[in-house]
Amino acid sequence: MSGKYNLEHFSEVMNRQLSLVPEEMKQNDLFVKLSLLREKEVSTEEVQNLVGQIILQAQENAPAELTGDPKKYCDTITSVYSGDYIKAIFDAKNGAGASGFIAEAFQYYSKNC
Repeated sequence: MSGKYNLEHFSEVMNRQLSLVPEEMKQNDLFVKLSLLREKEVSTEEVQNLVGQIILQAQENAPAELTGDPKKYCDTITSVYSGDYIKAIFDAKNGAGASGFIAEAFQYYSKNC
């Protein structure tokens, strides 16, 4: 598809791409809640507690081989939310910078907790 087609049919293209995102990422309101804190520093207790809740929820609900230890999970989330594909989708739905903030928050958690 051409760039012109993509621009003319932006919402259709985004809906098609959004359908490829795993349900866990679309429906996890903790990620949305975290993105709403993006005006705060990633090092704040509020942000880091929420990151910890997300990690705990993932460990409780997903097979261990998918989440691994908290550092591995943080690295995975940082990588996913830093990627152009997820960034475009998540930021379109939750506001510019939401994806980058999540990546930074998990990166901070990984290095400091």
